[in-house]
Amino acid sequence: MQVTGAKPVGLGLSSNDGRLADKAATSFADWLAQALDRLNADQVNAERAALRLAAGDVANLHNLFLALQKASLGLQLAVHVRNKAIEAYQDVFRMPL
Repeated sequence: MQVTGAKPVGLGLSSNDGRLADKAATSFADWLAQALDRLNADQVNAERAALRLAAGDVANLHNLFLALQKASLGLQLAVHVRNKAIEAYQDVFRMPL
């Protein structure tokens, strides 16, 4: 009968955890960049629709107002998310050490 040594007890962390954290941070950064790109595209689309309305070249008012509301709601959401992130940062900053 052969006796082998016991495996060391650890936290169950593998050696690639740093790489996984980097990948998660990168994917969040990518997600944020894509969300901001979509928000910018919605804003540009709404501006073009408003310019078409001013020029009298509007075929469908419904689509125009949908584009304007989509851009407005997207901007409001981005501002609220930004405000919550700043508020969370300030809460962490105020924590006693």
